[in-house]
Amino acid sequence: MDSDVPSCSGAKKRRKSTDQIDDPVFVEFHSNEPLMALLNNSVSALKKRNEFSLCMLKISHCNGMAPKNFSKAFCQTERYKCTDEASSSSSTLSPKHVMLFSMSSIFCYGEELLCSFLKPKSETCLPQRKGAKIALSKLLYFLSEETGGCTLWKIHVDKVITAEKAFAEEDRKLTEAEWAVVLAHHLFSKLSVSSYYLIDKGYSKYARCPCGCDGILTGDYGDTSIGCPEVWHGFVDLMMGMIGINIATIEPDSPGGSGNRSSIEVKIENTDLKSNKEQMIAQSIVFSFLQQKLHPEFVNHLIPSIGISKEMLVIYYYDCKNDVLIESSQMPYIQDEKLCIPTIVALWLALNFKYFCSGITKGMNNSSYKAGFFEQVDEKLNLYMNVNMPCGKHYSKEDNTWTWLGKPIEDEPAEKVKDINKLEPW
Repeated sequence: MDSDVPSCSGAKKRRKSTDQIDDPVFVEFHSNEPLMALLNNSVSALKKRNEFSLCMLKISHCNGMAPKNFSKAFCQTERYKCTDEASSSSSTLSPKHVMLFSMSSIFCYGEELLCSFLKPKSETCLPQRKGAKIALSKLLYFLSEETGGCTLWKIHVDKVITAEKAFAEEDRKLTEAEWAVVLAHHLFSKLSVSSYYLIDKGYSKYARCPCGCDGILTGDYGDTSIGCPEVWHGFVDLMMGMIGINIATIEPDSPGGSGNRSSIEVKIENTDLKSNKEQMIAQSIVFSFLQQKLHPEFVNHLIPSIGISKEMLVIYYYDCKNDVLIESSQMPYIQDEKLCIPTIVALWLALNFKYFCSGITKGMNNSSYKAGFFEQVDEKLNLYMNVNMPCGKHYSKEDNTWTWLGKPIEDEPAEKVKDINKLEPW
């Protein structure tokens, strides 16, 4: 993260005139009441609704000490339940309930930015930190009305749905390679500060989006391997900057990086993300250690990894400094052929975590809620502290039923930096 964290001043700042705001989307979006209401409802959902909650995981068994590819990773976890103290303070909770935290609780900087933008015009502030400002403008563009009364987000989701239907009419399935490009081009790149992405070179290569829009790709194909050959390692389907993305398919994972993934077909039915859970957790843990090594200047190292199927997505977060593992609920991003905007905002926060993530909360920063990964890998921990990208040597690549019950906890960051995105009046 940026090292220049500003100090707060009580001095009154002059409000900028409209012509001083370099991107008109801020003014146009703010004057559109339906869109402002849509964004406001989405922010509220991430603070209060159970389907957008987080829970903490404890690793009971894993093969993190062995030289295993991500697709062969074994990582059995259990969800932390409410303590007797927490359940006694609420009539709706019991020790049998999973301890939930609100999605916004680890994104205080992002919540602060959005809530500031949603205020009346005379009170609204915009981030002066360049990356945060670009991120906000990209979200607003994604949701904003365009020519002909259509919205960008509708255009992009229509492309995803239309691609499926078009291939079905041709009596063939959408391949995993094509699906990776469609998601990267029409979803992830539209919400990230940087539109650049890296797709596993084992996929068939496309210069343009295969959905029929003929859009020129803003990413590339290359070596997406991370980790250490002596422990967990492997190829990530898609990398958006510093974030790994796993594309869930019904078929078993195939070896990456060798050109043999191009014929894998993604069935139209939605894939259960639980089948990829252990692989995604392993990737999340390795990514956190990698980012700590590459970016020790980050304010926190709660690093997200994303798993996505045809209609749902899940996000895992691991903090390798505090040994905390977090799982989101499975969130629908497409419902009735429409985008679920709260999920899109949650995805936007994760993709731009560098600017918006405030790290683990005070409630999470408790020795009783550790993931236990350090103890699981024991003397191999030093190998994780030195993982690489590329990882150097290429290798090929049951959950108990429960519900998201109980009100999620609205907690504070364990350590919070004041005004990290330099919010100022327009």
